[in-house]
Amino acid sequence: MLASDNESAISFADSAKPNHLALARDLIQGEFYDVALLRLKEAGKENSGNPEVFCLMGVCKRELGSCEDAVRHFKRALKLDGDYAPAYNGLGLTYAEIKEKVKARKNFEQALHLNPARSDFHNNLGYLQLLDGELAMAEDCFRKSLAISPDFMLAKNNLGICLGMMGKEDEALSIFRSIMSTAAALNNMGVIYEKLLQQEKAIALYKRALKEAPQFEEARKNLLRLSSGI
Repeated sequence: MLASDNESAISFADSAKPNHLALARDLIQGEFYDVALLRLKEAGKENSGNPEVFCLMGVCKRELGSCEDAVRHFKRALKLDGDYAPAYNGLGLTYAEIKEKVKARKNFEQALHLNPARSDFHNNLGYLQLLDGELAMAEDCFRKSLAISPDFMLAKNNLGICLGMMGKEDEALSIFRSIMSTAAALNNMGVIYEKLLQQEKAIALYKRALKEAPQFEEARKNLLRLSSGI
């Protein structure tokens, strides 16, 4: 790679030195968590004071199913920097994974307090509120998430679910249709009505989904299962 004219020259030996932290980030994006951990161990040897190293170790450990180790790594990151918002978010996700929702909420709230400009932080707190039935609060979180990142698919889907649970069918369907086929949107709304114990509405939506896409197997299975139970 050629250096631009406003960059200082570097030796070949320096340029060939691997950036273990950057490589670990890429590996985590590809869900290669075991390999990423090896890179992070090397990064930790080079910079044991960087909270990101231990935060990413926590991510890897959680995704590999070792939540206790994940918590330990996130807390180590926070010992290095008590204001490192991603570590609080990581703790929130880990506690949510092991069904400790009070701890999860506390950490999501702290992450947002430290960095309210992260769309994923708003989404994560909103999803916890959605699970707890705090629909208006969840809606607010999802809308804030999308105000920051309008194309954030997960927040859009969660907002659609939230609005459906609130009985705002038309708006929910509109959001679902923006990220999936009309048939899938109708099927999703049917699932929501099932959760609300409104079986007739759910059946009607599954039928609409199949009319839209006769080969849509998920809607067909949902319709058969629900119809046989009535």
